[in-house]
Amino acid sequence: MSFGFAFCDSLRFFVVLFALYGVVFAAIDGTQRAFVSDLAGNSFKATALGTFHTVTGIAALPASLAAGFLWKHISPAATFIFGGTAALIAVVVFLAFRKSFAGFKANSST
Repeated sequence: MSFGFAFCDSLRFFVVLFALYGVVFAAIDGTQRAFVSDLAGNSFKATALGTFHTVTGIAALPASLAAGFLWKHISPAATFIFGGTAALIAVVVFLAFRKSFAGFKANSST
């Protein structure tokens, strides 16, 4: 979707991409929290969620700085190309290591 924003040339296309982004964000946001909650034991759910959000927030700072640098010094499209490329790399890494997580089970004691 980032690549779509990078090469967006009409308002109609932008509105469709923005709506799709909203759907994806809504689907992923709650799922991430539920997954983190499932991975943690009953006595550690709050700690796990707090740690998850802390790490996410800390990671957002350099990501925002990089996005701002790209936007200001290269072009707004470069920001979205970088984001799309980072997402593709994450997918490749995930696929490469997916067998490492094959036997991993979430904590089912709720």
